[in-house]
Amino acid sequence: MHIERIAELDAFQEQLDSAESTRKTGRQANLRGKNTGLVMKRIAGAASPNGGGDNYGIIDGQSARFTNAQGKDFSVHSGSAVKTIIFGTYKEFATPEKPMEITIVGVRYSDCLKYGNPVGNNKRVSVKLSGLPKSTKTVLGQARIPAYLIEAKTVEERAAMEKLIEALSEEELDTMVLGPTRANLRAYITTGGNVEDGQ
Repeated sequence: MHIERIAELDAFQEQLDSAESTRKTGRQANLRGKNTGLVMKRIAGAASPNGGGDNYGIIDGQSARFTNAQGKDFSVHSGSAVKTIIFGTYKEFATPEKPMEITIVGVRYSDCLKYGNPVGNNKRVSVKLSGLPKSTKTVLGQARIPAYLIEAKTVEERAAMEKLIEALSEEELDTMVLGPTRANLRAYITTGGNVEDGQ
């Protein structure tokens, strides 16, 4: 099985190799990240064994964690049993007039542990995209997510957005993505990240 190449994203692959972190902190950034993961999980068509509000998903028995890179880094739990990490990275936040454009990238969990750095004693590993070898990062596609699904300012707003995300139809999900993004996500997850890039 292979990943279909999306020509429009070729330049982004190079940006991943030299990216600097622009991590933002705070409640809104955290809420945005959680909901971005939930949208990507819906785009992939992953089942939610832990409930719709959790960023853990399964497709055909293969597990994945859906998260976001706030800038160009992210973190994972060192004791996870997932096979792949699916993350969305972005440059600009969504506004009521303009959706947030995210590029979706797949990384094998084992590579995150291999090339990441432990964070204190809290069992998390920080992963810098620029620190991962090019061969470990697979650009899967792109999505445009509207602000009403991800720009929560309170926990209550996020909970309301979760319900909207769960209610998205297949047609609505299709309109958010570029080309073969959804098929690429499924292929990457179901093979545990062991795929070939399309030419």
